Amino acid sequence: MDKLHLDWALYEASGQRLFDYLNTLHEGHQHIWLFGHNPGLNELVDISTGKEIGNIVTGAIVTLRWQTEHWDKLTPKQAVLADIKIPPKQPE
Repeated sequence: MDKLHLDWALYEASGQRLFDYLNTLHEGHQHIWLFGHNPGLNELVDISTGKEIGNIVTGAIVTLRWQTEHWDKLTPKQAVLADIKIPPKQPE
């Protein structure tokens, strides 16, 4: 199983496209890292949790958790927002 998979079609994808992609993943993947930017990432959180969290800033890490072992069983509003890590502001 590949440890890294680059899919440039996801780079500027909508939240719905990202969510649909997660539904296609192989069951062997326990942890997935998606790199991208807004508005897609914010939309993914909104779809997955049913909650708006405001703007995800550049460099932030958002952790979502689903209570399922099968990626194809993900449904909207099923995830829990487990954590948001926001990088510190750099002095100007």
